[in-house]
Amino acid sequence: MFKQQMTGAVVNQMAEKIGLGGNEQGTTQAAQNVFTTLMGAVAKNAATPQGAESLNKALEKNHTGSGVMDNLMSFLGTGATENVSAKAEDGNGILKHMLGNKQEGILQSLSQMNKMSPDATKTLMTTVAPMVMSMLGNAKKEQGFDASSITQFLGNQQSTTGNSQLSGIMSMLDSDGDGNVMDDIGGLLGGFLGK
Repeated sequence: MFKQQMTGAVVNQMAEKIGLGGNEQGTTQAAQNVFTTLMGAVAKNAATPQGAESLNKALEKNHTGSGVMDNLMSFLGTGATENVSAKAEDGNGILKHMLGNKQEGILQSLSQMNKMSPDATKTLMTTVAPMVMSMLGNAKKEQGFDASSITQFLGNQQSTTGNSQLSGIMSMLDSDGDGNVMDDIGGLLGGFLGK
């Protein structure tokens, strides 16, 4: 889902945005790692009926119209993105609700894994997070899934990673190891997305 979007022009623009101009290969791999992590966070948050319902409502409200992915080059540039709500492109807000109090630890781990500064990693995370939600919004629009089928859709999108570092980062999403991130982050995603 994500790799197809990472055309040469997109990677170039993303590399410039995060201060890695000229390092397209590194940017592509780092962006893929961030995407995999954030999709994992969304899937874990949607693993409960309440989380799935909250995600479904958020996609309906903010991410099924003309979104970030429909205006990707504009989004990756400077200034406001045409035809996209401020909430749909608010990477910091989306990240906060995806990762809750795990955000800092995950940021540091991704920085080490991708051999990038925390600032560059944060910029990449706030860039990829709206892309994740926009892709999910587009998929919802095209496939018509609802809260009851969203978990299955997300499960189908998860790629098994042979990367032990990335597996370690994914396990941070659920620090008490019970497979339910909603209780770990105090239901933040549900609270935010239900608004």
